[in-house]
Amino acid sequence: MLQFICLIISLVSARNPFITAFVNSIKTTWTAANYERWNDKSEEFYSKYFNVIVDHSEPIEFKFYEHLENLPPSFSASEKWPGCPSIGSIPDQGNCGSCWAVSAASTMSDRLCIASSQTDQRQISAEDLLSCCGINCGDCDGGIPVGAWKYFKLEGIVTGGAYDDLSFCKSYSFPPCSHGNNSGKYSKCDEDILLLTNTPSCTKKCHSQSSRTYDIDKIRSRETPYRLVQDQEQIKNEIYLNGPVQAVFIVEDDFLSYKSGVYQHTTGSFRGRHAVKIIGWGTENGVPYWEAVNSWNDGWGINGKFKFLRGSNHLEIEQNVYASII
Repeated sequence: MLQFICLIISLVSARNPFITAFVNSIKTTWTAANYERWNDKSEEFYSKYFNVIVDHSEPIEFKFYEHLENLPPSFSASEKWPGCPSIGSIPDQGNCGSCWAVSAASTMSDRLCIASSQTDQRQISAEDLLSCCGINCGDCDGGIPVGAWKYFKLEGIVTGGAYDDLSFCKSYSFPPCSHGNNSGKYSKCDEDILLLTNTPSCTKKCHSQSSRTYDIDKIRSRETPYRLVQDQEQIKNEIYLNGPVQAVFIVEDDFLSYKSGVYQHTTGSFRGRHAVKIIGWGTENGVPYWEAVNSWNDGWGINGKFKFLRGSNHLEIEQNVYASII
């Protein structure tokens, strides 16, 4: 009977309500919610919105620790570095397939603050990365995290905050929209794939109200970017010492309905790959998890965060983890 239900779920176009009911009925390690944002989406929408490219042909060095720290059973970067507000800040990629840029810029901002002993709270501009990195990175139809980190090293990225935040050089130009249950806080995300925001053109200047100079404002990573070895202890060690990391994982239908608990795939179809920021780890009811920050504002999941099954490379989340030293 359950197999029949799973088959029906995978074929139905308005997937979210059916998946929500199924997940909550089987009493797995997480609970689901019906987010209107993800109902009745086309294959073309998914192919653009979850188009994170894991390019293994692009050379990048591996990071491996021969000696591990005495790591605690649970850890959150926001608690170790409370003077870095960017760690717990929940971004919103809006109606653009830019998770690769938004999560990278958020991770870079955290690491800048941590490297400065929590004194430098400037934020790295997702807008500048999205619009100026070009063919080596991507656009609103998806992108390459490795390219983003290499661009940060070679060219540098200016400062920039969220939508309409004029505190820095170049703020994010796409308004937030309702990916989850926001009770009217944000407007509805455009439903038509043709209405997805076009990638902004690269303008090498700060906004008109800024006193900053584009070239002088740029920040660069100090070392060549690296990929963490596929091992939870290695990844935990990196986060514990240097701060959050960017991770890519496979998106299945049911992830879109996540509300709370430790997510693990239960049903639905493959939708693509998504990039997020991992900030810590822990265990809930005996189930190990990664604590991660998504880019769909605070109306989705646990106020914008989620817990993801840890230790088994579930949906390849421990296979493609990136970072660099600022």
